[in-house]
Amino acid sequence: MISEYDAFGPWIYEIDEEHPLPELFEPYVVREGAITLMKIPRQIERRNASPDMQLYDYVIGAYKNRVSIFKRIENSMQVMVLYYYWWRPDRMRSLPPIFL
Repeated sequence: MISEYDAFGPWIYEIDEEHPLPELFEPYVVREGAITLMKIPRQIERRNASPDMQLYDYVIGAYKNRVSIFKRIENSMQVMVLYYYWWRPDRMRSLPPIFL
């Protein structure tokens, strides 16, 4: 496994064994049921980063019925959850005519 600092750059990583969840996010992110989890880096140049810094500002989790956005604010967390459901065209017939 490569260290978070050595892997840091302006790219998005899917969270897996090689690119683990940043430690600060660990108590907040629910892994169970996640279709995918990805971490979004801070907007800083690589040469200005150091191993003791928080290098990721966001973690985004996609689940069957929601997307969760975890935003780092200094050393705390803000969480936004967006719920959705899949639109199925075959169900359009059951809607009243005003919606067709």
